[in-house]
Amino acid sequence: MFQVVFEYSLWWLLPISLVALLLSALLYYKSKQWTKAQKLGLGAFRFVSLVLLGVLLLSPLLQTTEFLEEKPLLVWLEDHSQSVSLSADSNLVNEFYVEAKETWQKQLSEKYRVEYLKFGATLDKDSVNSLETNIYKSIKTSTERYYNQNVGGLVLISDGIYNRGSHPSYAAKEINFPIFTVGTGDTSQHSDLWVDAVQTNKVSYLNNQFPVEISIKASELRGKQFEWRLEDEKGKRLFGEELAINNRAFFYKTTVYINADSVGLHGYKLQLSELKEEVQHGNNSKEFSVEVRNNRKKVVLAASRVHPDIGALKRALSKFDEFEVAVLNPSEFNNAGEVFLYILHNPTTEMFSQLQNSKAAIWTLVGENTSQTGLGQSMEVDLKIGVFEEMETYLKNDFSLFTLSPDTDDWLAEMPPLLGSFNDANSAGKTYALLNKKIGKLRTQKPMWLFKEKEGRKMALTLGTGLWTWRMEDYRINKNFNQFDELIFKTVQYLSNTVNEQRFIVNFESEYEQSQRVSGRCELRNASGELINEPEVLVSFYDEEGKVYDFSFSKTEEAYFLNAGRLAKGRYRYLAKTTLGDENLSLQGYFEVNENTLEQQNLVAQHGVLQSLSDQSSGAFFSLAQSQNMLEVLMQNTTAKSLQVSETKTRDLVDKRWFFVLVLVLLSVEWAARKYWGNY
Repeated sequence: MFQVVFEYSLWWLLPISLVALLLSALLYYKSKQWTKAQKLGLGAFRFVSLVLLGVLLLSPLLQTTEFLEEKPLLVWLEDHSQSVSLSADSNLVNEFYVEAKETWQKQLSEKYRVEYLKFGATLDKDSVNSLETNIYKSIKTSTERYYNQNVGGLVLISDGIYNRGSHPSYAAKEINFPIFTVGTGDTSQHSDLWVDAVQTNKVSYLNNQFPVEISIKASELRGKQFEWRLEDEKGKRLFGEELAINNRAFFYKTTVYINADSVGLHGYKLQLSELKEEVQHGNNSKEFSVEVRNNRKKVVLAASRVHPDIGALKRALSKFDEFEVAVLNPSEFNNAGEVFLYILHNPTTEMFSQLQNSKAAIWTLVGENTSQTGLGQSMEVDLKIGVFEEMETYLKNDFSLFTLSPDTDDWLAEMPPLLGSFNDANSAGKTYALLNKKIGKLRTQKPMWLFKEKEGRKMALTLGTGLWTWRMEDYRINKNFNQFDELIFKTVQYLSNTVNEQRFIVNFESEYEQSQRVSGRCELRNASGELINEPEVLVSFYDEEGKVYDFSFSKTEEAYFLNAGRLAKGRYRYLAKTTLGDENLSLQGYFEVNENTLEQQNLVAQHGVLQSLSDQSSGAFFSLAQSQNMLEVLMQNTTAKSLQVSETKTRDLVDKRWFFVLVLVLLSVEWAARKYWGNY
């Protein structure tokens, strides 16, 4: 089906036809060389040719419409994480991956368009033999990739073991198509002894003691004995004991305290005995590191009225030795001593005025009674408080003041909304948005959590309250507060670094895992304390064998950022250098890359996770041995239906050769007739 459309009005055909008729008449009407019939025939050919050429002046477009049948899309997700490759049926799984594509593809293509994807910690990228598994994010990313397409189903082949991200079942909440799961691996308990968890602070302070919480598990080793020992970086035994495994599902938990007797980065290793009955020994040890510093920073929490947010913030910050946390009334501010950061919850004008002469950083959490005048005078922020309503948030991808866990945006999607102001906060000077407001699925560009500086004083503004609900929900989902506490810690850590006299600042984490990319950021200030990023900043990493890795920081809007990728296990010293005018500035420090054994800690397949995914989405679960049955179910899937879609293509008529051939034929016939009748 096609039609011709014009960019200009068809009324122009009238003058074009009149001009063509006039030119044809002038050429043939008064001529005595041809008979009347010959003149009519030649004039008609010339008239049609001129009209067709004149039509091109109206910019005609040839529009063709085709109706096509679009088959439903089948998203095929294969788990290629390390736990799959370590399982006893890994060869069978790999054979199934190959066989399904080779033998099923022809039959599936009769009903579906199939998209084959691999996943581990992420979708596609670096998924093979991945050291982490995030089923939730892989499903969510794949469904977002094919959003608004005719998806008829999703196939997930996995052992169900996940160690990153939310519970996979949360990914099925907004899916309107079935998930068909194939369970791999072995669900039976094997003889194994492993380090379940080691919890400690990443930072401690000189002459303090920092706690190390140790959790050890064992299965099917009843009656056996083992020894655990905690060693320092030199191999010296700090703690340890021999234990008897007294039941089939053994669990042991203890806390030891290590003296922080020297400044610097210190590495430790928890080692368990290797029993011959174990199916593997890769999870019998765990390494970690702690940075010892010689000073703590005081953080003051203050609120205009009692609110559970204060308790949530205090509990989150109390985990970290880096901070000394105090809850004070505004009247006590003058006697607080040296304070690095004030966190003001729903502050009044009086609270702002008490800090008028302070140089400490401020983090304001805006509530319904927050002083608009105080915000304007202290933070140079113009905000009409307005009506408060529930607000969801999402993480800004281009935020560069500090880094958060890769799962943060997925975690935020599961958090309850904050009670916040819908109005925009207009701020003088440059601002950096960490979180933006989200309305339903719409990600707006309105900041919800932002940072700024005023005359070298760091500030943060959160346009809402209710953070305590995030901490509770974090525990409900993950059985810990780690994600929430990290968000608060990174915010406070950045704000409390108010060392404006230090013109060259380089920040790396003290500890990375092998699966993580080593990233850091850098700030450079001129003599006036203003952030600049013109000079080049170089950094070199030195491993324990003396090998050097050279990198250059990338420039962000006003600072610098480095993504050095993944590094091998070991301790690294870094040396960062830059030149500012006639000054050569340099900083050095240490970080450690520890072995990631998440995929080895527990190799018991979690088919219940896959079953819940299928149940929630009206799909079906199959064991690897039943995989052939899945093919039949997929072919009988009634929710997967083809759609008839129309495809319209538009091209300029001037691009069509047949049009010019038609004009050329008309002119050629006219010329040939003139020649035949004896006149050119």
